Order: sequence, then C-alpha cells, then structure tokens
Amino acid sequence: MRASGVIVAALDCVPSAIEDWNLWYDLDHLAPNVALPGIMSGRRYVCTPQLHALRAPGSDPWWAESASSFLTVYTLCDDVNETFGAMVALREELDADGRMFAEDLKIVRGGDGLTIQQLSGAAGLTNKPHELPLLSHTGLLLVRAPERRFSGDDHAALAGALVTVPGCVAVVSYSSDVVPGTGLHLALLSGDVAESAASASAAIAALDAGFSHSPYAAITPLDFSWADSLRGAGLPAT
Repeated sequence: MRASGVIVAALDCVPSAIEDWNLWYDLDHLAPNVALPGIMSGRRYVCTPQLHALRAPGSDPWWAESASSFLTVYTLCDDVNETFGAMVALREELDADGRMFAEDLKIVRGGDGLTIQQLSGAAGLTNKPHELPLLSHTGLLLVRAPERRFSGDDHAALAGALVTVPGCVAVVSYSSDVVPGTGLHLALLSGDVAESAASASAAIAALDAGFSHSPYAAITPLDFSWADSLRGAGLPAT
C-alpha cells in the first residue's frame, strides 16, 4: 500500500477537559477511524505555548485568535472522498453508540481531505518519494498559502527553503478534494520540535510569500504532560 493523501482536522477543547478529551481521543476515537479500510495511520499533534509563539497565522481562519491547539492527521491509502465518506458514516455510528465526546466541550476549527501531489526529502535520505509521507517525525509544520490556494510552484519554493533546514526531513504537498484549487503543505520535523520549527519558520519568512503556518509537536499516546502549560497560557482558545 502507498499513501494517497490525508484527512486533517484542526481542533480545540475547553481547558478544563484537556486530559479527558485527549484520553477519549486516544482510546475511543482514533482506533475505530484507523480501522477503516482506507486509512493507514492516524497521529495527533499539539501546539504548545512555545510553539504558539512561532506561528505566522496571517488571516487563516484555522489559527485566528490562537485557535487550533490540536491537529489530527490520518494518512490514507485509498480514494480521499470515499474514505472521508466512510469516516462520516462511522461518526454517526459512534454517536448512536454514545461514543462521541460532549459537543459543548470541543470545537472543530477546520478540516480537509487532500491528495498527495508533490514530495521532497532532505539530502542524504535513501527513501523513495512514496515513502516520505510515512517517515518518522517528532512534529510538523503545517503551511497554507494565501487564500489557501495550491500551487506546484509553492511546493518548489517551500521544499527549496525547508529541506536544507536542520531538522526538516521532508515536505509533502497536498491538494484539497473538498475545495478545488486549495491545499496545504506538511513539513516533517525531527529532533527538538521548537528548534526545528524556529529554523523552518525563519526560512519561510525569508520567502516573503505570505504563507501562514503553525508548528505542532507529535503527541505521545496517553501522555498529556503538556496540559498544564496550555492552561497556564490561556489555551486552548474557546
């Protein structure tokens, strides 16, 4: 199987429910979704206060007023629209079974289903291009162009700027199957996420192309040791 695309969700929960919501996500929500035929894997991410400080949100609604402290990325191996439809149907089943988290304690800020278009890896990698979306990483930088457009030229610019940055192992660009003409880019990071993200953010700023972006650290399942730091910074935004 090869990765075909991703489903991405940008999320928040009320500060008092951070541990409960994340526990539910790890134990009762991620598993049934990853078990769907078209999904290869699912991974969750958090934007800690240190990473929030590295954001360049621009006017992107996903990050308005410090929104979207959490991100979920499902890597797909089948048709994006068919898999998205299966996920919607599954959500209805889970809701009927009483397995969805209370709606008034969580917020979906945005989401998208996207197909892989272009891939670039750092020098020295022996991976073939189709392996790049599956590389191990400690975090990622999610990048969106003005008006969330998708362009191959943007991939070339971002990849040229980022794959030479220490700690950036790959850049994968996706076009949206939900809103034609739009898309996003994921830069996979290694090592200390804040250090890698700071270097990547500086490289993007040097392009002066108006990209909005936010770094996220990969969540270790069932480890929510960062929860108090979020609450102490007045996050997640609700």
